[in-house]
Amino acid sequence: MSLVTVTLDADLAVLLQELNQPIQETAREMIVLELYRRGSISSGKAAQLLDMSRWEFIQHASQLGIAFFDLNAEEWKHMPIVSNASPLIALAQIDHLDLLKQLFQTIVIPPTVVEEISPTVSIPNWIEQHELSQPISPFILRSSLGPGECETISLALEIQARLVILDERPGRRLAHRLRLPVIGTLGVLLSAKRKGLLPTIRPLIDGLLACDFRISTDLYEQILIDADETE
Repeated sequence: MSLVTVTLDADLAVLLQELNQPIQETAREMIVLELYRRGSISSGKAAQLLDMSRWEFIQHASQLGIAFFDLNAEEWKHMPIVSNASPLIALAQIDHLDLLKQLFQTIVIPPTVVEEISPTVSIPNWIEQHELSQPISPFILRSSLGPGECETISLALEIQARLVILDERPGRRLAHRLRLPVIGTLGVLLSAKRKGLLPTIRPLIDGLLACDFRISTDLYEQILIDADETE
């Protein structure tokens, strides 16, 4: 291993000491993270340099606001979709849960979401339960989300999901902060319409409203504009 001497500003060195941060390890991590953020090294190489698994590094970088970006097309295609409870319940209420299978093939859900949907949703075999292998991070727990949302976002980070299905605004906001791509129930309907799986989505949105699904007037109108279903 080659050794390189790095001179730190005195104030920075003092700050690291005051924060009880080991200077050598902190500098190493910062350099690796910055090289990854700039695209100079892959997530695999960064993980190796920090003595982590690739998924551990991606989760760590995501929690620091650094998005993963170096997957090839084949890896991306096989990355899972993770869903929270409310979109599954909502689509089941309007008898269109199968849209998720047509759009994504397989949906992955954490144990708490299984518990939340089981009383009202008959879970098909293409919705798979996946246990979390790591504790939920304090960053997510501090967000005051419900247990299902916490597990959903944690699982999405852990297994590097290519999409998270969430409806509640606080959960979506946190997922965006963690650089997780997000879609909601209305987005699923719009995607299905654009892929020719639905002739129209207005009746389905009205059906959601009849089931007490909350949609602002502005969002209702915008989704219909996006679907080319304005009167």
